[in-house]
Amino acid sequence: MGNITEKIRTAAKQALMNKEVNKILGWKKGDLWSESYPAFITKPE
Repeated sequence: MGNITEKIRTAAKQALMNKEVNKILGWKKGDLWSESYPAFITKPE
């Protein structure tokens, strides 16, 4: 699973750096294992 995650992150980072997109919709971990929240990523870092 880690390999797929890295490929997605690389593609998203490239899209932001090349200004192909303004935002990426992702997920942010919550305090508990069952919690995830939507997150808009706007910076390649």
